[in-house]
Amino acid sequence: MIGSCRPAVVVALAALCAAGCGGEPKEVQAPPISVEDDLKPGMKPEEVIPLLGKPDEDVIDPAYKPPVIREFSYRKYGLCLRFHTEKGLGYVEIHKRWDKPVMGVRYDDVVPASKIVKDEKFDNLKSRTWPRAYFIDFHADPPSGQTGEFRKVGAIVVEDEEIYGNWTPSIRIKTR
Repeated sequence: MIGSCRPAVVVALAALCAAGCGGEPKEVQAPPISVEDDLKPGMKPEEVIPLLGKPDEDVIDPAYKPPVIREFSYRKYGLCLRFHTEKGLGYVEIHKRWDKPVMGVRYDDVVPASKIVKDEKFDNLKSRTWPRAYFIDFHADPPSGQTGEFRKVGAIVVEDEEIYGNWTPSIRIKTR
């Protein structure tokens, strides 16, 4: 992938490294919008720019075949938006800890595994405006004085499969 619009798996691995290396993700001020109330499925890029400003990166990703996914990256917020060139906004990913929660969670939160309820699509968040809402979760050590299985919140994602669909990047593997 390009720029800071990283696949959620890469985000989770980066967070694991940060946690294992003693580093903690810094909290950043959230953008002046609500992911649920202001970023709606199907929005056009020109509707998002007045809300968030000009993105740090604005590219049509050539890894998608055909190249129909346009990515906006806002590094300051750890925010990646993906637009289908004809259908509009279909994917939003947060991979930094904001100073306010998104649908009740924040990147890097540690939660008891028993509190994470996933539906048939493995979604573990509920959104009023997005058909799919979830966070990537991975093992976390229990907080001091607690026992049991805990999970750490990685990238927070909302998406609309009707828009974003099954468009996936092509990964080229070089053979020797």
